[in-house]
Amino acid sequence: MRNPSAGSGEPYWYEWTVGLLKIVEMLHRDSDIESVTLQAHGSKGWDDVVVKRTKGKRDYYQVKHSRKGVPLTFGSLVSGDSDSLLANLFASFKELHLDPKRDRCFLFTNREAGERPISSERGVRRPPLPEFLAWLKGAVRTRASFAEIAPQPEWADAWQEWISQLDEGSEAEALGFLSAFDVETSQEGLDALADRVLRELAEIFGVSEAKAQPLLHGLDHALRRWTVSGEAVNPEVVMDALALEDASCMRGYGNTAATRR
Repeated sequence: MRNPSAGSGEPYWYEWTVGLLKIVEMLHRDSDIESVTLQAHGSKGWDDVVVKRTKGKRDYYQVKHSRKGVPLTFGSLVSGDSDSLLANLFASFKELHLDPKRDRCFLFTNREAGERPISSERGVRRPPLPEFLAWLKGAVRTRASFAEIAPQPEWADAWQEWISQLDEGSEAEALGFLSAFDVETSQEGLDALADRVLRELAEIFGVSEAKAQPLLHGLDHALRRWTVSGEAVNPEVVMDALALEDASCMRGYGNTAATRR
């Protein structure tokens, strides 16, 4: 799974490996995942990884990778030369007609969250991102309008800066987006994620990590097709990709994942 050339291609491999983690999670007998789509066709923003679960529930991932160790801050989401990251993600949410009662949207990144308040060039006191997001998640859960949401006084200007990124839509759409939106920072790097995929495969098939390596290579090969086609990858498709001339590492697993539904 590691990209031999690293460098500029690493963000793509990181994104795809996040998708593979979900694909492997789907193979667990008790998983509620029905399919995983990598680089879904259509609106850009929530297209990196799409996880379809039972009962019509869906998880959408925007994956951000950085080799620079630059933290993800409040400003990272609301700033930009044209549209901000937050504004673009909201636009994609609307274009896809996502429903917060059914859909969840995750910004997934290996960047650490900015833990310190920082003032913008205009003097807006921007709060630490983890504190702000924790407050926001609770604030939007039971509110029907922005008028009912009152942040602590020192965050008032930052709050106005935040909601100004959502002005290209109705208030109901903006609140729906914020209730579905979550940020997962400080995630593992590429090598660690690839190692997790291998460990998961070894656990699922009940073999050593060494014997699971051919399975990982099978997924790696199929990945090149899945990221281009935009197809929904279900357990049957995965089992086809894992078909090996020497299938000893799959003994005891059978077609349980492919037929569990």
